[in-house]
Amino acid sequence: MGKIMTSKSPLYLPNSLRMGLLIAALVGLLISALAWFQIERERRNDLEEMDRRAYVIAHQMAYPAQVALQLPDSEAATAFGSMLEGYRRLIGLAVYRNDGRLVAAGKGVADFTDLLQQAVGQTLAEAKDTVATRRTADAHIHLLVSVIRAPDGEPQGVLAVLHDLVSLDE
Repeated sequence: MGKIMTSKSPLYLPNSLRMGLLIAALVGLLISALAWFQIERERRNDLEEMDRRAYVIAHQMAYPAQVALQLPDSEAATAFGSMLEGYRRLIGLAVYRNDGRLVAAGKGVADFTDLLQQAVGQTLAEAKDTVATRRTADAHIHLLVSVIRAPDGEPQGVLAVLHDLVSLDE
């Protein structure tokens, strides 16, 4: 009689091993999804923290900005002294008049004047605070542009607070 040939695949895995590999793959996908959700949640928390910091700084600087906006431009710039300078993640601050003219700014803000001009225009047009994140060729920034109001409630100008977000991207 003839011999019946059985063909075996070169890689035969027992069913228990196949099931184990399937379970390991599913667990790996689940862990990856959970890690991604955790990273996104931490990023969102970091951005909320940046919002809070920017609002605190804007609140602290509101009165000095209000007083300085009552002075002529040259005196207003000297009245701020080094108060508008940044440190570490805070790039700096800038103060604009109600017509959109820059009164004074920290040294680090000079690289972002075009970007700030758009946000300042939007804030002055809407008469409410603007919070945004922007990317440029070499930076990722968080900016808050807050309306400075006179005691009677009329907008007097705006205060811009810029933070560096590069550390959050890493």
